[in-house]
Amino acid sequence: PGETALVRFRYAQLLTLAQGQVRLVVPTVIGPRYGDASAIGMQPHQVPVTDVLARHPFTLDLELHGDLAGGRLASPSHALALRRTDGGVRVSPAADACLDRDFVLAIDNLAATSFSTVGRDGRGYVALASFCPDTTGAAHPLGLKILVDCSGSMNGDRIDAARTALHQVLSHLDIADSFSFSRFGSAVEHCTRALMAATPRAIAKAGGWVSDTQADMGGTDIRQALLSTFDLGAPVAADVLLVTDGDVWEADELVACAERAGQRVFAVGIGSAPASSLLHMLAIRSGGACELIADPMEADGSIRRMVKRMRQAPVRNAQVNWDGEARWQADAGPLFNGETVHHFAGFFEAAPGSAVLEWCDPASRAPQRAELRIDGAIVEGD
Repeated sequence: PGETALVRFRYAQLLTLAQGQVRLVVPTVIGPRYGDASAIGMQPHQVPVTDVLARHPFTLDLELHGDLAGGRLASPSHALALRRTDGGVRVSPAADACLDRDFVLAIDNLAATSFSTVGRDGRGYVALASFCPDTTGAAHPLGLKILVDCSGSMNGDRIDAARTALHQVLSHLDIADSFSFSRFGSAVEHCTRALMAATPRAIAKAGGWVSDTQADMGGTDIRQALLSTFDLGAPVAADVLLVTDGDVWEADELVACAERAGQRVFAVGIGSAPASSLLHMLAIRSGGACELIADPMEADGSIRRMVKRMRQAPVRNAQVNWDGEARWQADAGPLFNGETVHHFAGFFEAAPGSAVLEWCDPASRAPQRAELRIDGAIVEGD
């Protein structure tokens, strides 16, 4: 008691370009989560104790180099102070900040580029090929199951942001689309038992459901809500748009449920500190994508990007072929036009010279490919 502890973390995070934007999130908040922590093996002393009145100061200095330094910088979470340096630009919060919300930096107006990195791994090598493929195809009609979190944790700014986002979703639907609308908390409420055509009358009715949506449905039983929504309107194939703060314990079980269902989950994380790791994992493993909305003003751009992704037919069975013998490879994630997909592979004694990303166009079933030459210097170190 009374002593000071200094804790230093060192880690790396891969940045992903999504339709001209790179978004960096520095999480700062451990909030309360719904569910039974002991059910996933947590001991009582491992469960964080939260206090909404706690106040801890927060400082950050972020240095941007290269193309990122030339992008348009904005933050929905903090006012920014920018200072140009010889190597780029330095970013920090403009005023005293606290650990009460995640730090979010959005960097816009970036060009789609592919790149590679090779580093030593003992006697061998590890290669990273980051593709930004052109998978442009004909937009297909949406079959969309909208599922919104109305639990108590969504109260306040979060439910306001959710309503804003959902109204934006409805504005992007047209007559060829179909959709359903569901709300959940301790239980799930389906406003429709099947997908209905996105006629002007149906959209107007759904707009009323959205306007009436409140954070008054108790806990966050997201597992049962997802399972019920997956079954909705079966056997019609559809994607799920999940709007939630994601504050639950059963992350692995949720991801397994989504993989078994075979339906893409497009997750929209709401609030100043959503459980972004869960939502990203849920989206990527199901073949979908994730957007985080820290401020209602972001809803328009986030939903526009999400709708573009949902209108792309699923690209499955993408693979990367290297010109050397790989001893292991990571799975390539879902492909979306103009968005980064990272792929790792390990090699024994020789670094690869190229990597080829291959996939099939969902409409024509024609094979597509993107080649990336690996000609950079070997990165030394750990």
